[in-house]
Amino acid sequence: GRQLRFVCNDGNASMLARDAVLLHLAVNATPEAVLAVWADHALGSAHASALRASCAALADEPWPDWLRATAGLSGSGSEAAAEAPLREACRAWATCTMTLAEMLRARDNLLNKQGISSSVSSSQAVQSLVRYSLELSMAAVGGGSSSKQLKKEIGEYVRVGSLMPPPHSAPNITLLLSPSLQYCSYFSSSIVRALPLGDPPSAPLAKRLLATLAPQLTTLAAQLRAGSTSVSLVLGDIITVATECSPCPSEGFDYVDCSNVADSVSVSSLLQACAPLLSSAPHARVWLESITQYKLARIAGKQQTFAQDAAGLSPALLAALLRLRFVGARELHTGEGLRMEWAAADASAQAGRLSAGSLLLELSPLFTRMVADQLCPRQVVNYCEWRLMGGPLALAHLLKLGTPEHARALIDALLRTAGGRHGALFSWELTMHAPRSELVLLSLRLDAGGSSRLLRHAVNPLLIALSDKPLSMGSKKQLGSVKQLLSSFHWDEDSGFATFLLPATIVAKCPSLHATLSAVGPDGLDVVFASRRVADLPSLPQAAAWRAMRPPHQQLGLDMSVLERVGVAAAGQSSPGWLAAVARTPSCLAVDILAPSRIPAAARVSACIVDGALRITVHYQDNLGEGDREDDSFLVQLPAGAAEGQPVGTKMSRKLGLICTQVALSSATA
Repeated sequence: GRQLRFVCNDGNASMLARDAVLLHLAVNATPEAVLAVWADHALGSAHASALRASCAALADEPWPDWLRATAGLSGSGSEAAAEAPLREACRAWATCTMTLAEMLRARDNLLNKQGISSSVSSSQAVQSLVRYSLELSMAAVGGGSSSKQLKKEIGEYVRVGSLMPPPHSAPNITLLLSPSLQYCSYFSSSIVRALPLGDPPSAPLAKRLLATLAPQLTTLAAQLRAGSTSVSLVLGDIITVATECSPCPSEGFDYVDCSNVADSVSVSSLLQACAPLLSSAPHARVWLESITQYKLARIAGKQQTFAQDAAGLSPALLAALLRLRFVGARELHTGEGLRMEWAAADASAQAGRLSAGSLLLELSPLFTRMVADQLCPRQVVNYCEWRLMGGPLALAHLLKLGTPEHARALIDALLRTAGGRHGALFSWELTMHAPRSELVLLSLRLDAGGSSRLLRHAVNPLLIALSDKPLSMGSKKQLGSVKQLLSSFHWDEDSGFATFLLPATIVAKCPSLHATLSAVGPDGLDVVFASRRVADLPSLPQAAAWRAMRPPHQQLGLDMSVLERVGVAAAGQSSPGWLAAVARTPSCLAVDILAPSRIPAAARVSACIVDGALRITVHYQDNLGEGDREDDSFLVQLPAGAAEGQPVGTKMSRKLGLICTQVALSSATA
């Protein structure tokens, strides 16, 4: 039969190790033990003994054949090295000496800390938090005829933190973060929000959960023992794991479920990361959820368009660049979040209607949100858009995925036409990942001196500022003293190191270049840590490759001749006059036309097809303040087969003087 492979990813070793423990219990213990370890703080002696045995086995014994840890999706590299942090977590749990009373006291302390409010007493705030958690759980189970009994049972579960009946003798050690064994669970966590209730409705809550869970665990355990199902554990942040340039299953993954990670890394970045992983099978799906960002969208009254706003691309562009189509979305429980669904799309139809100019016009607003808005303090950016979109690196990644052959030309055009001063400050970050020729990148490590100074910068984005001179720590600097900015870097909170990339040629040619970790504020850049000279930083060569779209990836085949001249007049170069580019696709002729200068707001633009040519006319009016200026016309000769009539899908930027349109093919040639 068909082999099933599950890949579990988390950035936290304790979370991933807990997955391994639950699976190990599923094979070696009872469904009741799995439910207890999944749901409860307090365990009975039998369940605690089974838990300790699984932790000890995963810490020090060879893992079963169905379970492995890998350094990435490819499965290459040392399994021992990939297992090490997970074994460490299990070893810390197996040797933990915390008592049940100590854990419950830690739970009470955290509950009081989470319930602190300046407007009400601590006890009132705690009660409010308990009610909120109960409401979330009740919304998940629905209600019905047994809702009163359910509410009582779930209320008790929320209050005491355990579902299975006493006696209890030991703590659930997997609720502690390794290796410090710190208790930091979310108080609103509840198994009834994750697992449907079974029948009969009159049965106790634990029995109803087991009615659902036990058959699934029995089937899964049998498949794991038989070798027909396997589980791989991959530690690391999801964007790095999904985008690293390494092989994944040749047919792609059937299902990719990212939970609500999008609230931390953005929907658009996750879609880009998942697109190359998804199978082209009709059933294949990507699922993303949003809770915090969707709440902000609801407050702003934009929940109806949230999914497309968060994706950042029109349906046509999503299909053409990422080969994805939006299937639908549904609210979670009481509207606290949104679950969104995408499937594989046939990109050929949409790609055939794109021209270089139309792509530029569609990408311009995205460029503003992903690049220029990096320098806007969070509180002044429209509702949740600061967190909705990725940054400059995400834009470069999008273009390298969707149109690698044109990525650099599009980035250059966006910098000329939509960048402005803010966009230009990210030009190194944008272009280093889409070089015109082979480029050696260096991974540089900046010692920022610890994490404590970041506590007062929890809201606004952090950037690495590159300048010719060091910036004074604690000062506020205007952007004029900065040469370039980097929004993408790896921050190690424990060590206080920031790791970032720069081209080796820049490091060699700019010996006085300094790097400074800074925060964006309303008055400019707030310098957080002392500057360091880039040439003095430890460095290693770094491959910049990303995972590409799976073959066959259809190239867009854009005619870039007009695009390369868009915005050059604004950059101080002379205009060559009217220009046009015509690309023939299976469904139409895609035409880009560039006027000699911007098109005034009061001018009217008309287009028609006459005798196999496209005529563009700019009709000037007397109120332009230019006297009786004559209308300006330009004729574009079209290839044979153009249909008579009006062009369709016309888009225009008056500021750029750019007109993009489509000409239908006659029925004889279409």
